Amino acid sequence: MTDPYSDLWSTYYARRLSARELRQFTEASLKPQRTFLDTIIRPSAYRPDLGAYMSVSPTKNLEGRDHRIVCNLADDDWQYQSLFTNVLTIATVNDPNYNHPMLRTALGPDYIFTFEFDSDLTFFRQQLGWLRTPKHPLDSPIGQFVAHLRATYADFVGLNVTYSGNKSLHYHFAFSTHIVAQRAPERPSLRYGFQKAWDALAQEFQGFAALAVPASESPDSTLRQPEWYRRLPLGTRLIDKTHAFDVPEGHPVPQLVLWEHVRSQSGRGAVASIFNPADFTRTDIPTTARRGKAASLDFLPGTPEADHCADRLREFYPDYPSFAGFVVERGELRAQFYNGPGDKRPSSYMAEGFASIMIQGSFLGPKPPRLPKPLGEMLAIWSEDYRQRHLAPGGRERTDLEQRFAEAATDRDAAIAAMGTVLDSLVMDDRPCHFLSAPEGISKSRTLIANTPSYLKRFENAGEAGLMMFAFSTYKLATEKADEFNAAHPFPRFGKRFRAVVLKSWSRNYAEACEALGVAEITLERALELGSPSILQAVRLHQPEVMDRIAASFRALRRSYAGAVPILFTVHDVAHEWVKDSASRLMLSPAFWDKTLDPKAQRQRAREETSLAILIHDEVSKDNLVRIDTAEACQWVEDLAAMPHPQGGRKKLWPKGAPLTRLLEGYGLFAKLNPAPEGMTFEDAVAIRDVPANGWDRVTGKDSGEYGAYTAANNPDWRDIYGEAAGRGWRIHVRAWPTTSAAKVLILTTEAVPTAIIRKIGKPWTVTELDTPQIAPDVTDVRPSRDVIARNLHGLVREARADHLQETGRPLLGIGNKMSDLVQTQTHHTAKGSNGYIGKDIVQTMALLPPEEYARLEALNAWCGRDDLIRLHHLDQFNQTAGRNLGFRAPRSGPKPAHIVLINRRLFEALTPLLKFARYEMRERVSQRVQKAGKTGAKAAVALRPAMTGKERLAAIRQALAA
Repeated sequence: MTDPYSDLWSTYYARRLSARELRQFTEASLKPQRTFLDTIIRPSAYRPDLGAYMSVSPTKNLEGRDHRIVCNLADDDWQYQSLFTNVLTIATVNDPNYNHPMLRTALGPDYIFTFEFDSDLTFFRQQLGWLRTPKHPLDSPIGQFVAHLRATYADFVGLNVTYSGNKSLHYHFAFSTHIVAQRAPERPSLRYGFQKAWDALAQEFQGFAALAVPASESPDSTLRQPEWYRRLPLGTRLIDKTHAFDVPEGHPVPQLVLWEHVRSQSGRGAVASIFNPADFTRTDIPTTARRGKAASLDFLPGTPEADHCADRLREFYPDYPSFAGFVVERGELRAQFYNGPGDKRPSSYMAEGFASIMIQGSFLGPKPPRLPKPLGEMLAIWSEDYRQRHLAPGGRERTDLEQRFAEAATDRDAAIAAMGTVLDSLVMDDRPCHFLSAPEGISKSRTLIANTPSYLKRFENAGEAGLMMFAFSTYKLATEKADEFNAAHPFPRFGKRFRAVVLKSWSRNYAEACEALGVAEITLERALELGSPSILQAVRLHQPEVMDRIAASFRALRRSYAGAVPILFTVHDVAHEWVKDSASRLMLSPAFWDKTLDPKAQRQRAREETSLAILIHDEVSKDNLVRIDTAEACQWVEDLAAMPHPQGGRKKLWPKGAPLTRLLEGYGLFAKLNPAPEGMTFEDAVAIRDVPANGWDRVTGKDSGEYGAYTAANNPDWRDIYGEAAGRGWRIHVRAWPTTSAAKVLILTTEAVPTAIIRKIGKPWTVTELDTPQIAPDVTDVRPSRDVIARNLHGLVREARADHLQETGRPLLGIGNKMSDLVQTQTHHTAKGSNGYIGKDIVQTMALLPPEEYARLEALNAWCGRDDLIRLHHLDQFNQTAGRNLGFRAPRSGPKPAHIVLINRRLFEALTPLLKFARYEMRERVSQRVQKAGKTGAKAAVALRPAMTGKERLAAIRQALAA
């Protein structure tokens, strides 16, 4: 058989390509590979029954990129076409989105990711080398990458490498979309989901070692767009510009298939999907809204998005015509232009549906260039770029400080450096209360520890005095951080030494002293029997040896920082009680132990000596910020407080200002006659009583349906335990300690729920939320199952550990609730903030909440006016736990530790729309059930006519293109 293009290769290509490279073109011409075209592209090319098509065209100028060509395309006519898109929805000329195919992205059975490196001939020849192998095609460099995709992705279908007709190749990677169809039935951000998957595949493609892609080369990002034209396999290109091989204009060049592999089944062990269903369900990704025949942007002239687009237009048209501004005329947005420096009013314009400037009036300069796409599409692209750059997850516009951090945090080191700048800004400014939310492991406390001397010096220069305190969730963390502080500050700064000490609570000091002396602790009940008003007074009177030991421990504590500035490291409860003049605060002062002072003076001096200048509170929780009680519990306490004393008279059973022992006595008497609500403790009752009547917000719980609709019609005993949260009465109290404990308070968190609470509280809080959009998230191995419920967690974790040990030889540490009797396992709470998991493999569990905790969060939903706090609570736990071994705690080089997530299927589906708030990618392991579902339903067969001879084909192509 004779190659119909032999003259083309010998005349133009032989001068720049080797004989081996020329043979690749000849063999591709003589033995065309068409499986990809016939089984993936053509069956989806025109589906009027589904209202979908793939735009196919011989040129880029097809109006609306519509279906007029593909709907009537005969089998023999495909070879005359040059370009195609991914699947779009069919639109007619009268459709408002007709000229905006970017708004018509549709879900077909497969999605085709196309990559093109439009570089020089040197790199083009290197790419030809990727396709060659002396033996099996999968042994070639590109074949090795395909083998990697087959082994990794259960939805990988195949690869087609098409010659573009010039100096580049188009790599068409096809992936089945069945997981998107199943996991994201509602897809408000379909185009965005495809773009994010393109980014992920591009990163793998460029980084694959066997290909050795030069660092200077990157794929054309315009092909990231589903609607962008790409080269059709076995089509033809009519040369219309300068050609790398000097092929003259008007000459046809075949778009040969140089390499192809279409799998019959996925590789063994492939369980991942290239698609992240969460990217397809985002509601914060903007599109261009259409009204009637004309289009109007989501932004209006003068808004930040419009200013960003204006800057892009000025960059594109730096000379005259020069961009003047946006206007809306007859419902259509236009860009106006000045023709020259003498113009007082802009006369030329660009309409939204066009890519060129309509010159009006006098203009003597050269013809201005065209935009790559019509103005409306470019504005939507630029607007989307602005939002992705300037909007935080959820669509919230970043503050200037947040934006500077997002732009600076290009990698781990840059992010940590930028974190230091943010913290310095917050601590050093004049506002008293700051709330900072930032990723896990980004060195927040380490940076604050390093800069503590500077902070105290600033306060000293401002004439403010007081101690500095760091509060953590556990004594273990407080001790670790204190040791870190002392290691960081071995020498004086600003002429002073600084020494970190761990301050324990009164109850912990007392328990340790009793244990050391071998005596029993006095309980509140025992103090009542002894006739003492409190435990402390009972200890003073009846256990003087214990008080002596506690006094000695405080003297030793003060000696440890003698001659230095003490920096207190403690736990949350100590910080919360500081403003109430707790025993641990007062005992820290020498005045507390000075028996020459009267009690009032003793207390006053102790308060002065222990006042706080700065409080740094790490990892705050929702319960640290607000108290949430049922209306029944509050009413029970109110009834108790109003109850007359049995002895009669005006005495109350629970009088104001009474000592704790007397309150305990009254509590017991009342509870005998009126059983306390379930879960109520004496401490709860005291805390509720201490809230003034006007300190409560009353709310009614609602059923926000955060876990999704669920019924069990076949189970007569089933009840909606989560829907029962609706209608319950609750009271919420904002705690006072955050704004009254110190002159400057900085609260740190990584979580969304506490942040939502602080935003609800409002003044005096300044809220800063940091995210790292330029740093690719680490990936977790998510395994959804209906079996992930509380009673099954032990068995599921044991099974996951056994499988992981067999596969990798490494142990798997567990983090999750309801697993206390498993070894090497912690709860989400106790693992919070820990560095002990760095470099280790983790399995975490995520099950549905107990109904009572669900109801409490529904109360917060009602109070905050939200409907997402339950799901954000789950994502907070996920982020916290994934941050133990991933993200900023992951190794800087080499493979990342494994992080397996066993999650309830119902919960995972409920979380999908909010996964934009996940700082780590939740990549679902594709189950065999889902894989099988994706294979059901045969694709429409394509009828083929007998192939023409080479000469007949070339003659037909010339005739068709000439027409």
